[in-house]
Amino acid sequence: MDFSMWFRVFTIGTAVAALAGCDVTKEMAVEKGKDMVASALKDPDSAKFQGVFMAENQAIGDTHYGFLCGEVNSRNSFGGFTGFRRFVANFNYSKQGSFEVSYVTLEEGVNAKINSNGASYFQDIYWLGKCEPKPAPKKIEQISADLPITKTAAAESKKTTKPNTMKTAPTAVPGGAKWAVQVASMSDASQAASLQEKITVGGFTSYVTTKEGKTRVYVGPFADRAKAEGQVEELRTKQLLKGFVVRVEQ
Repeated sequence: MDFSMWFRVFTIGTAVAALAGCDVTKEMAVEKGKDMVASALKDPDSAKFQGVFMAENQAIGDTHYGFLCGEVNSRNSFGGFTGFRRFVANFNYSKQGSFEVSYVTLEEGVNAKINSNGASYFQDIYWLGKCEPKPAPKKIEQISADLPITKTAAAESKKTTKPNTMKTAPTAVPGGAKWAVQVASMSDASQAASLQEKITVGGFTSYVTTKEGKTRVYVGPFADRAKAEGQVEELRTKQLLKGFVVRVEQ
């Protein structure tokens, strides 16, 4: 289905800035991100923002990745303000002062198409899951008829309802391997598991480690550094992930 009539999607380049004397904070990065989003509008100088924030989903080294979310109002081709509309953009920044904004998606405001659930397509496709967590699916309660339970059936029920006490063992690092590519460090173990699954489906060998409340996702391990460095470029082109080579902790 073609959504081009409902959203404006555009890409702007990478801007690099150096803020002398201090590390870049998330608040500083958001302010820079607003300037970069404004630069892609019809009248950048007229842009007014409200409720802008970064929804971070991972950090690799000193670089933080996620989405820039908020509302923007600016003048159109006729010189009038369009009214505040939500936007979502891919966003990353590093503490060293580099920033990148791409794939900015702007809601069409009063012209936004509404789906059968009463929500805009922008809300369902772009906003939820990136800027706000998706709502949990409604539980369907199963109603069963009250049937008499025989002694045999009760005994079988006890046999089949024993709790599963099996625990999943952590992924082991093969002996002799010295190098790996770290692609993420997350505090949310479920997000780390999802990323590992995505990497594995893409044809890479992946494992995770957990230490001090952080789950780190790796590709590898490898016996020599050259093989690990070769995977960095493949991860960038095939998975759009920025990794770096590390020595394996045995």
